[in-house]
Amino acid sequence: MLFVNHQSNARKDYFTEHLSKSDYYMKDAQEVVGDWHGRGAELLGLSGQVDKDSYFRLCENVNPESGEQLTPRTKAERRVLYDFTFDAPKSVTLAYELGGDDRIMNAFRDSVKETMGEMEDAMRVRVRKNGAREDR
Repeated sequence: MLFVNHQSNARKDYFTEHLSKSDYYMKDAQEVVGDWHGRGAELLGLSGQVDKDSYFRLCENVNPESGEQLTPRTKAERRVLYDFTFDAPKSVTLAYELGGDDRIMNAFRDSVKETMGEMEDAMRVRVRKNGAREDR
């Protein structure tokens, strides 16, 4: 299952509330840390696990690597990122937990990466500036 959550700069607490071990759903489960993914992350020099400092800097409209402002304006309720959360079906989770076969986890991670790549290729942005009406 895929959950898509958009995050605004007012929701810095999303990182600590939902990506920490104190989260109700994560207490007794294996923690799978989020990873930076895609061309946007590459352009910003982000790779590996999502870290609190970089996440907070993005929420503040600041490039985590250079410290430069990312966009000309910083609106109070702007959308700063999308969090894509993939959940494996219960049968897959049980097979992994009871069988202890790491190939199951690796297959799940590979499927997430492949799906994210396909999603990124299909993403578009609307351009509505100076009379333009295009998607790119």
